[in-house]
Amino acid sequence: MGQHKILVLFQLSGLLLSKEVPILKIRKLSLGYDSDAGVVIAIDNLSLDIPKGKISSIVGESGSGKSTLANAIMGFVKYPNVRLSGSIYFHDEDILTMGTVQLRRMRMEKISVVPQAAMNSLNPVMKIGDEIHDIISAHKKMSPEEEKKIVSSALEMVELPDYVLNSYQNQISGGMRQRVMIAIASMLDPEIMILDEPTTGLDVIVQKNILDIIKKINKNKGTTVVLITHDIPVAFYLSDFASIIYAGKVVEDGRKESIFTNRLHPYTNLLIGSIPSMTGSSERLTTIPGEVKPLMENQKLCSFIDRCPFAIAECRSNELEDYEEKDEMVRCHRYNPSLKDNFTKQKTEDKGKSESGFSSNITSRFAVVEDHSIELIDLNKNYTVGRGSKAHVINALKGVNIKVETGKVVSLVGASGSGKTTVGKIILFDERATSGKYIIDGRDVTHAKDREVKRLRRTVQMIFQDPFSSLSPIHKIGYQIKRPLLINHMSEANDVKDNILGMLNLVGLRPAESFFDKFPHELSGGQRQRVSIAKALSVGARILVADEPVSMLDASVRAEILNLLSDLKNRLKIGILYITHDLSTVRYVADHIYVMNAGMVEEEGNWVQIANNPSKEYTKKLLDSVV
Repeated sequence: MGQHKILVLFQLSGLLLSKEVPILKIRKLSLGYDSDAGVVIAIDNLSLDIPKGKISSIVGESGSGKSTLANAIMGFVKYPNVRLSGSIYFHDEDILTMGTVQLRRMRMEKISVVPQAAMNSLNPVMKIGDEIHDIISAHKKMSPEEEKKIVSSALEMVELPDYVLNSYQNQISGGMRQRVMIAIASMLDPEIMILDEPTTGLDVIVQKNILDIIKKINKNKGTTVVLITHDIPVAFYLSDFASIIYAGKVVEDGRKESIFTNRLHPYTNLLIGSIPSMTGSSERLTTIPGEVKPLMENQKLCSFIDRCPFAIAECRSNELEDYEEKDEMVRCHRYNPSLKDNFTKQKTEDKGKSESGFSSNITSRFAVVEDHSIELIDLNKNYTVGRGSKAHVINALKGVNIKVETGKVVSLVGASGSGKTTVGKIILFDERATSGKYIIDGRDVTHAKDREVKRLRRTVQMIFQDPFSSLSPIHKIGYQIKRPLLINHMSEANDVKDNILGMLNLVGLRPAESFFDKFPHELSGGQRQRVSIAKALSVGARILVADEPVSMLDASVRAEILNLLSDLKNRLKIGILYITHDLSTVRYVADHIYVMNAGMVEEEGNWVQIANNPSKEYTKKLLDSVV
């Protein structure tokens, strides 16, 4: 291991400006992970107060240090794989100096955590009741009657029936698993409960239910809640206080209403500007160029400077300080009295709205010149579950009628289990319909043979939900686009590299040469999703099926992908079936909307019709669940 660099500590930031009493005080915390290149700084001289009995959000992009901070509070980050300095005080006792026995007593009883990907945290070979019993037994001694009372109360708080105790984790829904994890985290009445991305991957109805349960725990038990999230609407709905974190530093901190109204720091403004609005402008979304870069030493200067639309020369030479502005703490030179007059009045919303790079060569090769369409007519899909006398039929799709045409984005909206993904699978020939018709360009392909299916799949391609698992980890990006180009005769061998670079440029990966020889693990989630789109287009697809393509991405990256999908529709006349539960993104990208529930299309129309005059109670419930 190379020689460790000294982690230098700088001045305080993120301290409460209000009169709220802090239950957790983080002071000058610096944290770094050892790597072959040296110490990578994850938390950089961070100071923050968490007010007692309130809900506080820590908001930022992936790589900003949010989860690392949560791990440090729980005492999960220890030597020798890390370097720590600073303090985290809980009741005036420094968590970072606690021993193993003290930490064990603190966890669950004093501070609990619902980890990221909590739905995968339950033991798959234990019944939930047995797992809860083991957790209680590890922390407290109590009679069976006392344990039953505590468990029953916790389940009631999160609105779960008692039968889940006799279930395995695979026998209950994702939302129920998340509620089980919240019940476990709250059942020993901890003073602080940390929730790391608690609603990621959940549909809007389940998400709002989870958030309302968290609010109820905070109100009824007085539990201090720390929410770790990249989802700004969730933070705004749930929180009393918010801290915006970037590259391991708090850049803006204050009451929720103030943070989201004032948007003092350029990073905060750009983050909020990247969110599609349900009611405001539907213009091109603001994006943030670049990404959070790893730091190899503590930073006295601004870490956001290379991405900031306001940056001036003085930002590169003056040390940052914290400034009090409008009852907030903000860490930006724009509020430095000696520098503030040097900044222009440029609006951050004007940045990040350029279109993707569509060269005439790429446009002519991949643009749709003829009209194409796919249509499902009175489509039904049944699954047989179980065996023998226990066998029964599940009607996944019931009389579904949907049409997608080139040059338009059609959105399929509904909660989990409504049948959206099954529609996508049938369109991609991954499943076959039980009855009804599947029409492509006027031809019935419901019962197409395998050889014809191979040809038809060039017309319709998939953009997967998870950009982290949809690319081969052992092949470089250039190779992964090269294969479909050659196999489907979309390029000659002698000019294939030029076409690959053109495809990368098309989807906004520029300079394209810098991505050609990279492996997927070297790219961010948004960059990987762009590569997936390039692969789908490389076979000459005319219609794309995008199944929750932005649900796993940060807000700013989500805006980039949504802008790209809009560009593909407008410039290449690609047709897109956009499958989602996120109604705010639907308003931004969709020309026509189908609302699905229990395998049926409940209603359809454009956004104005659906949002302003929903005819079905289910549609109203979906709209009311958007936070």
